[in-house]
Amino acid sequence: MVDVIIRQEKLKFRQEFILEKVIKLIINQGIDDFSMADVCRETGLGAAQIYRCFKDKNTMLEHLIMEITHKRIRKFLLHQCDFNHTAEQLATTKIDNLNDDELKLITEFLRLNRNSELHRLVVMADELLMNCGLELIHQRFKNTTLNEQRAISEAIATLTEGMLIRTYKGLNHQADPEMMQRIYQAFFNSLDNLFTYHSNGDNG
Repeated sequence: MVDVIIRQEKLKFRQEFILEKVIKLIINQGIDDFSMADVCRETGLGAAQIYRCFKDKNTMLEHLIMEITHKRIRKFLLHQCDFNHTAEQLATTKIDNLNDDELKLITEFLRLNRNSELHRLVVMADELLMNCGLELIHQRFKNTTLNEQRAISEAIATLTEGMLIRTYKGLNHQADPEMMQRIYQAFFNSLDNLFTYHSNGDNG
């Protein structure tokens, strides 16, 4: 049993090491243009060692998508639909405490062609995030319908993804973060005013 646990831990450690290198390759070369040979070169590992961890390139990318998705969900649950926190993160491009490489990776996944084999997985990951967001929005706006909750969640997702894409295309034109935070906060305040915020019996 101990030997099995040790082997599992070694496998997990090696997978994490490989994925760190894969993130760099995606950022530098794009999702479509890096190869397993590139992974071997970057990690210093042989092909057999790589394939013992991941059966192919798509499996690596699937691990990355789901790993970042679950990290974001944990942050969702931690902050419990705190719009002040969300406004600050949007203004400073620090979404869900992801690092710069992870944020760039999300942007690359957002740009995947609909015909890509991975697009289905990106959609599934987005649905996981959406469902988590819907639950938190329902807790904040207790009297809203599911249709209203979906609209709120979609609006926030559009803000987040639009900000990511513009930032990493260099299109944010050095906007003042404090001013951006005030603008985002005004948007969230309007949601509170529109849908009447209830939390533990207190008005926001």
